Amino acid sequence: MKVKPIFYIVFLCLVIRIIILSLYPEIYGLDSVARLSYKESILVAHWLPVAQSIVYFSYKIFQDVFTIRIVFSIIGCLSLIPFYFLLKEKFNENESLFITLLLGINPLYIFLTMVPYQEGPFFLAVFSFFYFWSKEKYIPSSICFIIASLTRYEILIIFPIIVIAQFLKKRNQNIKNLCWLLSLLLGFFIWNLWNLNQNSDFFSVYTSYNGHQDTYNLGSRAIAVGQIIFWSFLYGTPLLLLGFVGFISTLKMKLKWPLVLKVLFFSFLYLTILLPFLIENGFVNQRFSIYLVIILICFIPKGLGAFKNWVPVTLSKTIIIIAFIISSFYYINRETSEYDTNVPYRIAQYFNSIDNNNIKCIIFSAINPEFKEFESAMQLKVAGQVNKPKFIFESAHLLKDSTIFEIKDQIDKTTDFYFLIFDDEQNTFLKFKNDNDNLFGRYPIELVSKWDGINLFRLNK
Repeated sequence: MKVKPIFYIVFLCLVIRIIILSLYPEIYGLDSVARLSYKESILVAHWLPVAQSIVYFSYKIFQDVFTIRIVFSIIGCLSLIPFYFLLKEKFNENESLFITLLLGINPLYIFLTMVPYQEGPFFLAVFSFFYFWSKEKYIPSSICFIIASLTRYEILIIFPIIVIAQFLKKRNQNIKNLCWLLSLLLGFFIWNLWNLNQNSDFFSVYTSYNGHQDTYNLGSRAIAVGQIIFWSFLYGTPLLLLGFVGFISTLKMKLKWPLVLKVLFFSFLYLTILLPFLIENGFVNQRFSIYLVIILICFIPKGLGAFKNWVPVTLSKTIIIIAFIISSFYYINRETSEYDTNVPYRIAQYFNSIDNNNIKCIIFSAINPEFKEFESAMQLKVAGQVNKPKFIFESAHLLKDSTIFEIKDQIDKTTDFYFLIFDDEQNTFLKFKNDNDNLFGRYPIELVSKWDGINLFRLNK
């Protein structure tokens, strides 16, 4: 049986991710470590359940954080398969394979599909939905849309576009088509009914946009759109400019495109522009650039054609592939070398080496109240990378007297108790401990490890 080339591409992209994971095992992104810190739960706050379910079941099966990242890497690579079949609606075999490879090795796509972000399962569901929709396979397309709607909220923003496209595609609407459109919202309604029963304020997730924003606020959100466009070329590599050239060239030639690709591109462009205006405080980051990156990648072959008289197309393709791969290693290395990414990983590895599950660690800044936010982030970043199921991390600011008695109670119930202290050049923690020996049970305390200004103390019980 002959293996289709697309599976070789999927395998190659997975190998690249595993190599990067082996070289840079630190987990980046506060959202990803937050999900890992709740790896024994599925329903957490307003988080949609699909990505967290993958975290939960992967951890239940393998009991290993690193393996969870491999699972997400596999899902990210599998998303290339429906993307490839979508491309074949317009492009020939070689062009479809080349564009699929470019997406699979694009630095931003690799960045987003190697940790427990939602992008991997989301794009697998979205690309599958558009493929099945184009083939008028309404049951699988409906299932894929429901999965996407339980992965990221963005799919609901583009639902009106899909409704309009369906009416254009099937001008004589019947009950079957209308029922199909309603079925797409099934996951959305079930999820919201459940959450509304749990939390009466849940719908605030959807109402962050304030229609009475002043001009400055609207202007700042327009600037955020510009940031997203800039990040597309920064994190997706400047070579995406070739995609922009190809896009302009396509518009000038007025080429005909299949409806499904028109809807896909317009939906992603719509998200790129609209998201900053819908998100609370207009906060955006490079993750929102991925929609524009995907669009531009699809036009790179056309952009290369504009320069074929200066550079052979084969050479240009080779350069782009190599540049994408090198850039992926560079961006991941830069991200994992950051102090607040590298140090939590090293701390977590220390605790992973301890053969004892009955452990508790309190993380806090010893003297500086300004570090309270960092303290909470450190808690998530360390706890999310520890494999032990009963390992508990908490953050408790030392200057809060109300936490002292709580700490004493936890010490009495725990076999091994640790204090992870940062910002303590004056040894304030040891002085604090000596002043409160009656609360700490007079247990001797020892410094067991240090990481770039962070000290780990253990109470010897």
